Amino acid sequence: YWRNPPFLFSRMMLITILSIVFGCTYYKLKVVSVANVVSAVASASISATFGALSHGAASMPVFINNRPVCYRESASRMYNAGLWAVVGVITELFFVIWSAALLQLPAYFLIDFAHDAAKYFLYYLATYTVCMVYISMSMMVSALAPSGPIAGVMQGMYFGFFFSFNGVGIPTPNVPAGYLWLYRALPLSHITEMIAMPQYKDNFDPLILLDGSSTTVREYIATYFGFSYGDSSYFHNLGYVVLFFVVTQIIGFVATLKLNHSKR
Repeated sequence: YWRNPPFLFSRMMLITILSIVFGCTYYKLKVVSVANVVSAVASASISATFGALSHGAASMPVFINNRPVCYRESASRMYNAGLWAVVGVITELFFVIWSAALLQLPAYFLIDFAHDAAKYFLYYLATYTVCMVYISMSMMVSALAPSGPIAGVMQGMYFGFFFSFNGVGIPTPNVPAGYLWLYRALPLSHITEMIAMPQYKDNFDPLILLDGSSTTVREYIATYFGFSYGDSSYFHNLGYVVLFFVVTQIIGFVATLKLNHSKR
């Protein structure tokens, strides 16, 4: 990666620009109405998700282009194929520390989220985790797909599939019972809960509902989205996301060991 400056520079610039765009779109968003509440949660979730999507999309060509090197060096018994998968994820774990910070910083302060160190770093951990999930999916798909174009199609499918179950477009209480297991099995609803709930757990500002009744911002978010507050809920969701990451890594690792798409 260090010897591939165009890749690193383009990814860093892209996510920084995305963060600034989302921050300007929701600049100093005031949570004073029901629509503002939904927009505030959506701004937090979508900005992190689009940044993670950019991580995954930018990484896919690198993984695909490196496959011939992996096949060649494995065939010559210079190193085991599994090392390619292991080193790939270790490299990303390091570089995403910086890219996730670039993704978070402009949007966080432009949107004017809570100026609290604990909430800031909980948001950062969620951002870092969702970026690693998308990169992990790209690594898995690049190991499974026989060619780059097919890998791109597979990536586009799960991009849309994940986004449909991110917890904002279809809140938890509105998900059909038959799809609820899938909704919670996929990572993005957990990420949205990790991002949004720490930000608004201390917001007791009054909120007037459409039927004329009143509640607080804190209670409305919990009721509308079906999410929970508290550290235990945050780390419970983090555990699900890490489990998803580990499973995709295992599948990608096995695929790297067992599959060889070289036509030579």
